[in-house]
Amino acid sequence: SGTGTCIVSSAASVTAAFNLIPFDYSLSASGVTLQQGSTGSNTVTVTRTAGTAQPVTVSVGTLPAGVTLTSANNQVCTPTAGSCSVSFSYSASTSATVGSTSVSVSGASSGVAAKSTTFSLAVTAIPTYTLSVAKAGTGSGTVTSNPAGISCGSTCSASFNQGTNVTLAASANADSTFAGWSGACSGTGTCIVSSAASVTAA
Repeated sequence: SGTGTCIVSSAASVTAAFNLIPFDYSLSASGVTLQQGSTGSNTVTVTRTAGTAQPVTVSVGTLPAGVTLTSANNQVCTPTAGSCSVSFSYSASTSATVGSTSVSVSGASSGVAAKSTTFSLAVTAIPTYTLSVAKAGTGSGTVTSNPAGISCGSTCSASFNQGTNVTLAASANADSTFAGWSGACSGTGTCIVSSAASVTAA
């Protein structure tokens, strides 16, 4: 009886019982950083801590506003060699809230208590540049931008998302003529900028 050494010295029958070690596992997840308007991914690892491997269904919990899961959720991972991994992909809208939050990940396997962990999901702002417009000369007029932002006039400086081409248009008042651009643009044709700049319209 018991689990120690068994010694017999006469005719006998003995039964040895062996029980399977129950399967168990742990979860870990890498963090992910998304820029507004971009995509990213992270990895969740299932590590077998006891017993013979069996499938684990891995799920990502509620994401912050403006962030969506673009890969399948509820992915199956079987840690036959000790561990296995699944990847999840995300997309952040251009209006997603900037900041960092904690997102939950859960694992479910038959006959095993559910496991959970968290990872850090950070959203960063789209980089911007500043475009400034000035007016010169003896006449008068306005300068506007496409996309909107500058109406100079009253608003002669604005920020635009990095990589955005901004077209400036000059419109002389009835008693004036447009003499041309200086600074980041020249001549009297279309003025297009795509990085931080200062432009003067005469």
